[in-house]
Amino acid sequence: MPLTVQPWVKAPIVVDILRDMADRIRVLHKGIVVPTGEKLFVLRPPGGQRSLLNQSEIRAWLEARNYITVTPAEMTCAEQIVAFSAAEYVVGTIGAELTNIVFANNGIRLLGMTPYETQDDFFLDLVSHLHGKYFSLHGIAEEPEKHWNSAFTIPLADFDRFLGKFEAC
Repeated sequence: MPLTVQPWVKAPIVVDILRDMADRIRVLHKGIVVPTGEKLFVLRPPGGQRSLLNQSEIRAWLEARNYITVTPAEMTCAEQIVAFSAAEYVVGTIGAELTNIVFANNGIRLLGMTPYETQDDFFLDLVSHLHGKYFSLHGIAEEPEKHWNSAFTIPLADFDRFLGKFEAC
């Protein structure tokens, strides 16, 4: 029987193994200095699937509200572990970069942004293993025919309203 059935199911032991590994890495790399905090905004590299077209606008909005921006694609594995270890609120576009929430504290709150047609069961399941809360905000696809792979936009007014609800939980 497999430990995971992607993208839907992750065995709890996988989370335990990753957290044990993270604890060892933090000890081995005590001197790592990276942006960290309770509130993180996770950037995706430009040009990939599910690009948030108004990412810079959302980033400025979040940074004005004390979110720290991290770009996992530019970090080592150890740096990613350290950056996410203090996080309580994480906001970002659904994708590989957000899997780093496994290194956050139990009770993590994740706000995942996606194009309208995306099923985001993977992150719902992962957050459930972390005893957290998952929020999903679906935006307007630039090319609806690409479905969940389309670039998309989240209207700032919608984002602001949703962020207030996200932070209130």
